[in-house]
Amino acid sequence: MNQTIAYVMDRLRPEYTEREARELAYCVVSYLTGLSTTELLLRQSPIELHGLEGILNRLLQHMPVEYLIRHGEWMGLTLRLDATTLIPRPETAELVEWILHDEQHTPQRVLDIGTGSGCIAIALKRGCPQWIVEGLDESELALYKAIDNAKNNGQEIEFYVHDILKPWNRKYDIVVSNPPYIPVSEMNTLDKNIRFEPMGALFVPDEDPLVFYRTIARQRLAPTLYFEINERYGQAMVELMQTEGYTDIELRQDQYGKDRMLRARTTK
Repeated sequence: MNQTIAYVMDRLRPEYTEREARELAYCVVSYLTGLSTTELLLRQSPIELHGLEGILNRLLQHMPVEYLIRHGEWMGLTLRLDATTLIPRPETAELVEWILHDEQHTPQRVLDIGTGSGCIAIALKRGCPQWIVEGLDESELALYKAIDNAKNNGQEIEFYVHDILKPWNRKYDIVVSNPPYIPVSEMNTLDKNIRFEPMGALFVPDEDPLVFYRTIARQRLAPTLYFEINERYGQAMVELMQTEGYTDIELRQDQYGKDRMLRARTTK
């Protein structure tokens, strides 16, 4: 093992598992040197790295490495990321894969509500180039990243700054959303790295945790809705969609067996 990689792993072990420390070490050293993992494996001598200690100190505070290196890999996309956007997660990829599998054969006009980094919109557009895909987010800073990410990944998508709790006056075939869904009271139970992500994209009031889903459902922007949801509210989401007049409702679990995705359709 490269001596610099070994040093980084040793520094990170107090806060990370062996596997996590190894993955972070290769990621950080590769970022600072421009060398691939293979090149690092073949190089045994130590590497002098400017800025390494600062990065290690922030990793020991559990800052996500994606924010430190300013990008992340997700579903084959390279995405520009920083603290104005959520870091895309594997369960969100499962939602995208569900949509692409079930909807790919019909031309669609699609809206991604709360688009953030643009990851969902970009992955859908890449998977179905014939679709017209748009994204909304109330954060102008997040949309700067979404616009760059779409361009850098070769996808043509329109993005708009808009408060998703206010009416949007366009119609679509599909609306997809991964809105804020963690009650504020759960904040202290989350992993340490979560506190570095934008709170407005994560948390909802304890007294109304489904407010974003209800608002989207009532606007009737599309006959088909896809949501990423809080695992604790699977049945509540089914009941909410029924109350709002949706009759073809499917709740799905993610790879960890947690209620994480919901599709709802209506003919109204």
